[in-house]
Amino acid sequence: MTMLTVTRRAAIAHNACRESRDWSAVWLADHGGDDDTPIPLAVVLDSPGGLDWALWALPRAEPVADRDRIARLFACDCAERVATLVDYGWISPPPVHAAPSAAAYDAVWATWNARCGAGAVLGAAAQAAEAAWQADRLRLYLTGAELPPVEPISTYSGKLVFNLKEGGNDNPGI
Repeated sequence: MTMLTVTRRAAIAHNACRESRDWSAVWLADHGGDDDTPIPLAVVLDSPGGLDWALWALPRAEPVADRDRIARLFACDCAERVATLVDYGWISPPPVHAAPSAAAYDAVWATWNARCGAGAVLGAAAQAAEAAWQADRLRLYLTGAELPPVEPISTYSGKLVFNLKEGGNDNPGI
């Protein structure tokens, strides 16, 4: 499997946040690199910005063919996780990009929309658990590890689904 990477130069060209630019400068200095040295996305995922930075960097990663495949598969996994919430009408489905030339950018933003939609329903503890699942799942893709089947959100948070289905309480994440 090819390793997905992003360069600091590409991140700067796409208006990366100050924190990620500072972190990447330090990482590159520690590893003897310059702005064109590839930084593995798995390393970005383990950075202080974690999943947010890795999702932001994914559409800018190289090689393009692997990036697009991983982004689409990861987006589908995340959408499958929240499908139960969509089925019950608790969140709107992420936008569908029907164009066959849809790039990884579209897939990642669909994932982001699904994540944000789920976040509006989940309590803080459940949001943290879902973010951890997404980071772990993305790490499996980035490292080429074997992927276990995707379990819907309701599998690990039956109380959440029950509360929402029955009218819920003010804090369905507990």
